[in-house]
Amino acid sequence: MKRNNGGKRVRHIILWMCLALFFSVGGPAQAQTNNRVHVVQSGETLYRIGKQYGVTVADLYRLNPSARQGIRVGERLVLPAGAGSGASSDQEFYAVKKGDTLYSIARRAGTTVKELMALNSFLKSPDDIAAGMIIKLPGYSSGVSSSPEAKRVEPAAADSLNGIRLETVSGGATVYSLVKGTAWSEEDFYRYNPQVLERGLRAGESVFLPDGSIPNNLAARSVVATRPSTGSGTLDVVLALPFRLDRERRFADYYEGFLMSVLDAKREGRDINLYVYSCDDVEMPSTKVAISNLPDVDLIIGGVSVSTIRQLSELARYKQATYVIPFSSKEVASSLSGRVYQINTPAALLYDQAAERFIQTYGSYHVLFVNPMPGEEESPFVMALKNRLRLAGSSYSECVSSDFMSGEDVSRQSLGHLRMVVVPSSSSLQAARQVLSAIDSAQEDLTESSVVTAFGYPEWQTYASSLGRQMYRAEATFFTTFFIYPRDSAYQRFSADYMKWFGHGTGNTFPRYSALGYDTGGYFLRKDKGSDSAYKGVQSLLDFGGSASGTMSRGVKSNQGVFFVRYNKDNSVSRF
Repeated sequence: MKRNNGGKRVRHIILWMCLALFFSVGGPAQAQTNNRVHVVQSGETLYRIGKQYGVTVADLYRLNPSARQGIRVGERLVLPAGAGSGASSDQEFYAVKKGDTLYSIARRAGTTVKELMALNSFLKSPDDIAAGMIIKLPGYSSGVSSSPEAKRVEPAAADSLNGIRLETVSGGATVYSLVKGTAWSEEDFYRYNPQVLERGLRAGESVFLPDGSIPNNLAARSVVATRPSTGSGTLDVVLALPFRLDRERRFADYYEGFLMSVLDAKREGRDINLYVYSCDDVEMPSTKVAISNLPDVDLIIGGVSVSTIRQLSELARYKQATYVIPFSSKEVASSLSGRVYQINTPAALLYDQAAERFIQTYGSYHVLFVNPMPGEEESPFVMALKNRLRLAGSSYSECVSSDFMSGEDVSRQSLGHLRMVVVPSSSSLQAARQVLSAIDSAQEDLTESSVVTAFGYPEWQTYASSLGRQMYRAEATFFTTFFIYPRDSAYQRFSADYMKWFGHGTGNTFPRYSALGYDTGGYFLRKDKGSDSAYKGVQSLLDFGGSASGTMSRGVKSNQGVFFVRYNKDNSVSRF
């Protein structure tokens, strides 16, 4: 498991963007101006060398007759008078090796740490280098460093730098039109040109493409650094959240809960690589580059603002990964495409699903709606429920709030109905208190065969501290996507482990972000590809495979999991 919040992994990835910005056509060959010769490097051709110095192949043949039979690595080719200085006079690159320090590299290259940091702006301190990085070295117009030890600094491998050409983007060009006819895929193009992924193609700017003039061009392959694969079953996961703005520790709690789910999955034998980034609107550009350069991504979780959600969705589609929106309940997902899952269901879809479950649960009950008090608004759920009741041919009636104030009112409204469920049309605390108090007052007057209960909203779980007694006596039920029952054994195990690992409790927000992170990981880290079976976590019911109402558009799925929570007369709580 790897945590990457601007650490070495991010720097290693940003390296490739810097490389794309720094290097130009030409290999790391060193031209010696005294004898006007060029030392042949691996992968070079006469055409390539001629292009580098601005001379023709015929000129090279004239001064180097043996070259007609081929050239060898290390061979010295005489250059014609007037030949250009070559790309190597302007720049060189060095592949950092294990044990290197910026000081040792600077000493061997005949320069200073300060100059190396100025040439490589991604280095924020001398300690920022890591094995595998490629850094830019100062060029030497004479081909010879002022330091006698400079030749010990070996340039980066030829297949990492050679074989690339610059092309100016013309008006109307697309990524497809640029790579068409080359050996590159669109993914290869974005790896060499990550700035295009962020801001799109711009006419007049230069982009990198493979040089088709070079036989067996190694740069036509993807040369982005890759880590050893641990097997086909490895799951590469990105978690991207705005940690920089996390004043209330919501995202830190979510991350800690998610880490616990990773641990559980690893105990079950899953091979998981986790990459963690901060991604508010300001940090998103650098985070996009980092994620786009990861060798493999199977799952991206994160995004809070509309902008970051859309950008992470585009990245997931580009990487052919699944994308999960963990927090937002806005209908932004309807504008996305690809394999997108939204945990926090938009209200319209949640109400439809809750209404369908209501009819299944209370099919034999008469439904009484108590209309809002003056100044209160009717919940959109009531409209959805009434529509479902009409379609099902179920019995329901309405009364004004002033007609449901006492036990006598309850008895009168329930006449002729053995079973009645009362639904306040407002989700407010005041409406809940009125309905529950009236039902509680009527308990003594109801016959043994009569049942009057109440049904409410997700907010009711926050009212339990003040209305708990009435909720138990009325056996009240409410619908919700998230619910934690402290006596539940699964939650108690999670809470104890969380305290042990992180030294603090799971929080008291609604929902609890620690449990949300744990449940999200529990579902998606164990999820079989192509399967959307329901998953009951310690707080969440995740179900993306139900009725068509949960599919928003173009494959985007929103969570249809809805709990019904019932407070029973024996002071227990049922979650079903």
